[in-house]
Amino acid sequence: MNRTIKTILSFCNISLMLLSTSQAHAVTSLDYVGFQEDETNIHDKTFIGTKPTYTVAIDKEYIPYEFTDIAGRVKGFTPDILNEISKSSGVNFIFKSMTWPDAVKSLNDGSVDLVNMIRTSDREQKYEFSEPHSEIKQILFRKVSATDIVDLRSLAGHKVGFLQNDISLELMSHRIDFEKYIVNNKEEGLLELNAGKLDAFFISEQAGLNLVEEYNLDKIQPVVSGL
Repeated sequence: MNRTIKTILSFCNISLMLLSTSQAHAVTSLDYVGFQEDETNIHDKTFIGTKPTYTVAIDKEYIPYEFTDIAGRVKGFTPDILNEISKSSGVNFIFKSMTWPDAVKSLNDGSVDLVNMIRTSDREQKYEFSEPHSEIKQILFRKVSATDIVDLRSLAGHKVGFLQNDISLELMSHRIDFEKYIVNNKEEGLLELNAGKLDAFFISEQAGLNLVEEYNLDKIQPVVSGL
């Protein structure tokens, strides 16, 4: 069993990023895949037939990396690559679609084994990461009437939305000059911004642009991209 897992992680170190809340083997990075594993429980994994099975949290709003389509099917880079790994490795993966805050919570409480995540120094204190597989950027949207918001400095005095457990919230933790409003999913944050309840909102760039187009949100606009 140990040999099989090490082979998977070696492959994932090249293409994915696996995360672990343990001190043993596992991997993660980005952005991603989280792994809760150690030498003491490695033989206690769920099996389907003779194959060990790992549960993967899928952020249902993270197009194109991972998402749930209109029919409720899990799609994206993460499930595609893990399904290919499964074919050649003898390991099964079960995908559970959820919001990003629930994905982090599930990894921490052990109800999932893997999750995609951006690597930071703070997160390295809790998880073990592989090499990155992708470069993820953040974007800052503002409501169209907040014309004074032109960069990160000009957020001072405003009400700014963040997704719970998001990388932007961690990176902006030192800022105390504006109000931070926490939402539970990406859609909620953009809709609140479009309704004028927020002045600005941080979100992953590709996912944010896709959601703005999908919902035809015409009262918001990007102000800083490539963060």
